[in-house]
Amino acid sequence: LDLVDLGFADWEDPAENFGPETHNVIRHFQDFYGYHVNGVIDQQMLERIDEELEKEISRGLNRPDVERFKLKLVDLGFADWSSPSTNFGPETEERVIAFQEYYDTNRTDGVVDEETLT
Repeated sequence: LDLVDLGFADWEDPAENFGPETHNVIRHFQDFYGYHVNGVIDQQMLERIDEELEKEISRGLNRPDVERFKLKLVDLGFADWSSPSTNFGPETEERVIAFQEYYDTNRTDGVVDEETLT
């Protein structure tokens, strides 16, 4: 499920086996972060996954889940990107702040926390 959280897969109920779809998701992760693309998870990749999961969704982050979040902002009327990127830049930060202020969340700094996600 970590790869789902990072936006590399969209499984709702992932299978326990390692099939071709999982292989392709791992290859995408490897390609995205510049690893040798072989579809095999090694210790270095596991550490990178953990490292990425610890990062806040905020300015400077470049991950597939940023694109997914941007699409939610579009759906809610806070942005009008037709093809959002995976990069969280200053424009995204402005849109997040507008969202946070509109909904009077605990944070209004453009950092996406659990409250902002829900």
